[in-house]
Amino acid sequence: MSGLPIIDIAARGAAAALGRALEGIGFAYIAGHGVPQPVIDAAFAASRAFHASEPALKQSLVINEWHRGFMAMATSTVVTSSVAAVTRPNLSESLMIMHEPANGEIGRPLQGPNQWPAWLPEFRPAIEAYRNAVEPVCRKIIKLIAVALELKETALDRYFARPTTFLRLLRYPPHPTEAGGDQFGSAPHTDYGMITLLAQDSSGGLQVRRRDGSMPSRCPASLSSTLPTCSRAGPTTVLSRRRTA
Repeated sequence: MSGLPIIDIAARGAAAALGRALEGIGFAYIAGHGVPQPVIDAAFAASRAFHASEPALKQSLVINEWHRGFMAMATSTVVTSSVAAVTRPNLSESLMIMHEPANGEIGRPLQGPNQWPAWLPEFRPAIEAYRNAVEPVCRKIIKLIAVALELKETALDRYFARPTTFLRLLRYPPHPTEAGGDQFGSAPHTDYGMITLLAQDSSGGLQVRRRDGSMPSRCPASLSSTLPTCSRAGPTTVLSRRRTA
């Protein structure tokens, strides 16, 4: 397996187990999340349909000033990485969907309209259903983190009454066999924000690099959680080389 812990967040003792994982590694698989598999499957199908669309259609949703929309292949370079000197763009393309701003918020930083592919009528319902199913998982994890920190279960809730959320639908092409060691689908980086949930397909490619430089994980996961910013052992590094489509 990957050497990463599997935490059942619905089980007794989940807070302590998650706390140990995040303090020691910063990354874990989660089970017992309760997101229905058909909802996950529909979201993946919607993502595949979008990325299979004509380039001109995708480009019509080019990312806007509120960080919502399409990022074309090899247009994103992780220049802010704190763990590597990244000079080459990621071999990936993505569609960024964020939270829906409330009345009166539009126009503020990161508060603007999402861009939806109107040529795919089933896309928005599938993605919104997935987002609605995952949000309670995030809130559950926040409560577990609070308990792991020996706080009341609800101690952190007030900071996430109106959270800033990012749902990024990524496509990685097959990684070129001739690519150098400094070329990645997603270059070495640490995440920002409170938590990251990753739903991966069966292709794998994700790696987690520990502080000692070892990389125990390159494997698929159904739904996993990272929290590098809250690991007292220090952040882990996430990178991806996708070998298959």
